[in-house]
Amino acid sequence: MKPTNTPKMTQKQAYEYNDKQGTRMVNTQDLIKIKDKEFFKTLNKEMVDDFFLSGTRIEYKDNLMATITPHKGKPITIKVPYVQDKFNPKDKEQVAFLKALFGENAISLVKRLAKGKPIYLWTPNQEYRNKYPTRAVRLYFGEDRFNIFGFNCFSGSGFSHSVSIDSAKQSISNPKKSIGKEILQIEKLANQIRKKGYFFEFKFGDLQ
Repeated sequence: MKPTNTPKMTQKQAYEYNDKQGTRMVNTQDLIKIKDKEFFKTLNKEMVDDFFLSGTRIEYKDNLMATITPHKGKPITIKVPYVQDKFNPKDKEQVAFLKALFGENAISLVKRLAKGKPIYLWTPNQEYRNKYPTRAVRLYFGEDRFNIFGFNCFSGSGFSHSVSIDSAKQSISNPKKSIGKEILQIEKLANQIRKKGYFFEFKFGDLQ
């Protein structure tokens, strides 16, 4: 996964931009998978100069529940605590929130991103969740802290990045295995026909 830089824009604009380009935004869940050192150098500079705008969106609901959705990814619905303070690793709801954002290795990743600075979480209270339920997840270095915002409205801007979306054909590294039982059944039927003395020419490429 090698991200490319995109112009500074809001998350709404970035969604539309990526849709036209046939790409998707880099989500918070992608950060643990990216190994490109140049990307993280750029990311660190962006988080100092401005915001890193991820493709991850939060849709707040009643009773502190929320659905966290990566751009073109699978949504996760959990309870997101109201917090505007330093991250408490003993708070199970805060830990669960970070894991929903960044994956199972969230704590180690966030510590690496924070570069020794204290980690702060920012989410709105229920009143403001009701007023503006859709929020973009952004990351930012303050003077003395590393901030994870689940607070900013969908219209909040920042620097974002894109990754390519492989077509269905390109994503199949082993076509026979990916398409599954149907192909195996056809091959089995072809072999049975040959054994009975009938001519039958079968090629996997015929089905592509």
